[in-house]
Amino acid sequence: MAKIAIVNFNAGEITPDVDAREDIEKYTGGCRKCENMIPDVYGNATKRPGTEFITTGGAGCYFEPPVIDETKIGISTAAELALIGNDVGYPMTGDYELRADLDFTGIVFWPIGRPVANRGAETVFEGTFDGRYHTISNISYDTTNHFINGSATFPPAEWNKFGLFGELSAAATVSNLTITNMTIECAWAPLPAAANLGTSGFLFGTCTAGATITNCHTQGTISITASGAGITSGISTFGGMNGSGGAVFVRCSTDLVFNAGTAALPHGGSLSRVGGYCGSGSGASFTDCYAIGSITHTGTGEMKDIGGFEGRDGSTTVITNSYAAITLDGKVDDTYATVGGLIGYVDTAAGTYSDCFWDGDLTGTLDCDDPLGFTLYDIGHVGASTDEYGTGKDYVAGDDVANITKGTNSDGGANDMYLQATYTNWDFDTIWKINEGTNYPTFKWLDTSQNCIWTRD
Repeated sequence: MAKIAIVNFNAGEITPDVDAREDIEKYTGGCRKCENMIPDVYGNATKRPGTEFITTGGAGCYFEPPVIDETKIGISTAAELALIGNDVGYPMTGDYELRADLDFTGIVFWPIGRPVANRGAETVFEGTFDGRYHTISNISYDTTNHFINGSATFPPAEWNKFGLFGELSAAATVSNLTITNMTIECAWAPLPAAANLGTSGFLFGTCTAGATITNCHTQGTISITASGAGITSGISTFGGMNGSGGAVFVRCSTDLVFNAGTAALPHGGSLSRVGGYCGSGSGASFTDCYAIGSITHTGTGEMKDIGGFEGRDGSTTVITNSYAAITLDGKVDDTYATVGGLIGYVDTAAGTYSDCFWDGDLTGTLDCDDPLGFTLYDIGHVGASTDEYGTGKDYVAGDDVANITKGTNSDGGANDMYLQATYTNWDFDTIWKINEGTNYPTFKWLDTSQNCIWTRD
């Protein structure tokens, strides 16, 4: 039998009476089964084109494969991340990109900038770090592995600057990154008198003014129960994003649970400079940012310089289209009552604020021994402290400031922070999204951060 090329799914000629096939040889050589083929109505069959499969995920997906930037140093494992600042091939001035999600469960990690050879010899990150919308999860800084007794490699004066990065330079940039379930916990006691525990946040400890942070989200817990007699330094300056520093933040957010626990605190017996977003951000600018969560102090001492967004700030700070939804619980310092819904204390004159909000329904329990009581204002105090009430105490009154609004939640009122209409000048087309009546605004970019995995047949 001759070999006949079959180009038709319906092979063989039909008789003039249309009741049988005459070309039996060609008919018997026709297709019986076609895979990945598309037959048409006339019997032709063409190969089905290749397909792309996108796994189920969030509301947004990337439909193109990620393109690796060969000019940057790739980070694909936890071990590679730990090499930054500890290997000549991973310098603190390098340009990095994250190429996979990293899980640090069971792995002891030190902040970038704490060299293995000498934990006390801090170095500053001066490069760039593009997270490419990946997630770093489960980093833990704890008493056993990090907050240990002083030594030549990690002196007690250096128990600060904890976060993914210890310190950023003015030239540093960090972008497109999510950090989840980070814990910073210190229960070590007794602390020596020289202890300096603080200036920490989930992304970085501190920075030089000018560092740029874009599209970053952090989430975790800070727990401080350490104590010690005669501490002369401090336990202060904590935030969900960073401890201190005048960085430029754009479209960044944090979810913080802070608990001072039973800590016996210095600074006149007060917990100080703690904010939902940052502890102290003098000179910083925040555009389209938010902080949610809680700040709780149940230990010895009182609270001062505590704010839903920032703890302490300077007059040059700019906050635009941002909000705080932080529950505050604790005892307010009765002679220095600098606790505010958005900011605890501003040194001289108020900064520049535009379309900012804080949720007044989340005030929590704030006690104050002063007979005048305590009222939570937008800012705990602006300017030099004075004896404003003639009580003989260095007492300061709070301030409500233009363009900062005390909001509510789920009540349907004019300042309901669960409603888009509340945020008159915010961009809900390209930046923000909101689940109306259910929760606060969040970012569109968080929906598209590696929710989907790209594959090809």
